[in-house]
Amino acid sequence: MGPLRTARPPRRLLAALLVASAFGCGEPLPAPDGAPHDVAPPLIDADPPPDDGGPPAPDAAAPPSDAGPPEAPIRVGPWPVRLVEGRPGGFTVRLTADAAGPVRVTASGFDMRPPALDLDPAGPTEAAVVFTAPVDADEAGGSGALHADMGGQRWTIALPIVDVHHTLELLMTPEQVAGVRAERSRDTRYVVGTRLDGVDGPQAEFNLRGKGTFYCARRSFTVRFDTPVRIADSHPLEHVTLLSMCEDAPYLRMHSSAAVMRAAGIWPMWSGYVELRYGDGTRGVYLAVERPRKAAERLAGRDTLVIRRLRDDEEEIKTPDEDDIADREALLAPYRALYRLAEAVRGEALLDQLDRRMHYDAYLDWLALNSVLENGDYIDEVYLFDRPGPPGSAEPWFDIMPWDYDGVQTRCHVGDPIPEPLMYCAESGLDLPVSRDPAVQARYLARLEALLAGPLAPSAYAEAVRRSAAELAVYLERPGVRDIMTRDDVAPDPMVDAEAMIERQRARVDALRGWMP
Repeated sequence: MGPLRTARPPRRLLAALLVASAFGCGEPLPAPDGAPHDVAPPLIDADPPPDDGGPPAPDAAAPPSDAGPPEAPIRVGPWPVRLVEGRPGGFTVRLTADAAGPVRVTASGFDMRPPALDLDPAGPTEAAVVFTAPVDADEAGGSGALHADMGGQRWTIALPIVDVHHTLELLMTPEQVAGVRAERSRDTRYVVGTRLDGVDGPQAEFNLRGKGTFYCARRSFTVRFDTPVRIADSHPLEHVTLLSMCEDAPYLRMHSSAAVMRAAGIWPMWSGYVELRYGDGTRGVYLAVERPRKAAERLAGRDTLVIRRLRDDEEEIKTPDEDDIADREALLAPYRALYRLAEAVRGEALLDQLDRRMHYDAYLDWLALNSVLENGDYIDEVYLFDRPGPPGSAEPWFDIMPWDYDGVQTRCHVGDPIPEPLMYCAESGLDLPVSRDPAVQARYLARLEALLAGPLAPSAYAEAVRRSAAELAVYLERPGVRDIMTRDDVAPDPMVDAEAMIERQRARVDALRGWMP
């Protein structure tokens, strides 16, 4: 069966460059024409390289370029190069036009593959480098270095290492702490000061979130900062969700799944671990995630329509606000038409119509990822948002954003999912054509194959999960963190849990391979 794919040209330049180190897990999954899915802008703004090759100012913006000391015989690019703690990435080293002879390039403060480069004006004059930054940036002194040796001289280019271990404090009064511990509603809003990594931050308003976690010992929150903040390698964040991972037993499912989806090009939100503190001390490790509606604003503008699917016949409109909607049914009509289309049309005509109305390839990638990761609950964990589509597409044209991956490697939450072994727990009308329509199944298989050769290959998945475990392990060594995250007298053991997740995913991939034509 040949792959049936629909080419989709890029619609918008999103700050011009995807930097591998910022996204943490290899390259994004290619779209049918070889271009990556649209993703969020680089998580660290670009800036003209300074003369000494040091780090640029964080908030200036200019096209990326190469950098290094002016007299050095090499340049490094695309600049800025930042080594994100514990994550692999890459950059290119090239000789300058006036390099006088052979140059050996080595590194300190991080692992580089290959460990040494030999460049020569006679060739090769450039080479790609893969790096892995230290697990703990504090131990590395916050910076790595690239060294160029030529004719007895040495030039050094500093490459900053971005720390991914952070502390967010919500400066609650005793009365607010008591209210948070007793509250069982999202309606109460609290205003507090904040502190990030010991530095006073802006005021923030927060409330509880997640009906399913109201009774967890560690509550989850939605936080709205008065002015944007940066956490680790994030862009400026206005609204974040702080997820206690109450239902994520190893505390690894959501973090590692976000890394895999980011590599597949379908997770545009910033996310990362953070230690939350309030009241009498630490509340343990949380997953901080940019709010989907704010990510949609970055990608498509403030007036975009954002819908969270609850079931095929039930949804929440996240943007615009309900008070600003003149005719709710008219606003939802194009979205609801997607489901009628999937019922009424077949074959290539169905694919053509879906492609004209939504990013169906991204939706199929999301289905495939849920299948490989055995996500037991996801019909209500996807946002659809309106953004400019390819030439000839309808308006609105819907793209997707996944959400909430604490159900990875769990049983289906429904007893009668679509009976298709190449999917797992699928139950939506948009999923059904994969099991009954040969043309749709052919495209789904092509997307699944690409994922299994890329970010969902067992080796790539193992790297993502072990990286999450390594990040979590550093937090667990902080005073009080492991104790407060211990459940039923079982302390978290991320290294052991990671290997169990890796083995289960490997077995799942083997099973899928056996069912694929």
